[in-house]
Amino acid sequence: DTQNLDAAQNDVELYVHPAYRRFQQAIKPLSIASAKEIFGVIDQGTAALEKLPRTAGNLVAQARVQWLYYQIYDQERRQAESELDMAKLSESQAGGGTGGATVAQAQRDLANFAAPSGKHRDAALALLHEALAKDPKHPEANLLLAQYAYQDKAFDKAYGVYEDMHKAGAVTQSLAIVAANALMADDKHQPDSAKRFSEARGVLADYLKGHPHDPRMEVAIGQVMLQQGETGDAAKMANEALADDAAAHTSS
Repeated sequence: DTQNLDAAQNDVELYVHPAYRRFQQAIKPLSIASAKEIFGVIDQGTAALEKLPRTAGNLVAQARVQWLYYQIYDQERRQAESELDMAKLSESQAGGGTGGATVAQAQRDLANFAAPSGKHRDAALALLHEALAKDPKHPEANLLLAQYAYQDKAFDKAYGVYEDMHKAGAVTQSLAIVAANALMADDKHQPDSAKRFSEARGVLADYLKGHPHDPRMEVAIGQVMLQQGETGDAAKMANEALADDAAAHTSS
């Protein structure tokens, strides 16, 4: 029943929040020690989640922490590669006078991230697809699949998730916004920026039509209007969003 599902989801979240909390609280850019600490928290949470029933909610939770692992690992690897390049350049400019100590340290740092980062990315995507096999309209699974595709610059795939959910009548507010952003960014699909922004605005307007007086959607449309140079209409939309937000808070 609903109560049991809510309790199960709360249990799942217990293993997700620690990793995100450690990441949010850590000083940026992350040190290697901080990154390893977060990886350890993710591994512990994943191990606990794997012991629970493989519900759609559980699978989505596992996907979230796997994607976080991928993002951190990939960023740390890129940072280590950049620092190694800088160390080699400094060594070259110094004529080898530093004895190569900086380069050697940078190489040791990079060795911490020698394994391919893609396995965590692939694991996250596989978990989301498994969740959708259990619940094709699962809102968070679909949203994350679109968001991750967008982050990977696979804009057509991000929009494809929206199209599937639009046909199923299960588009959420956040999914519509991700789809609009994907359309605006996808210059391979549509080189004409004016047409891209027009298509994106259409996606947002379609959602607003079914959910009138949605302040967040009105703000999103206003932002597209600004990109299109329609400052007057954008200002009107912003005022509508403020009024609708105020009305929503008054009624609640």
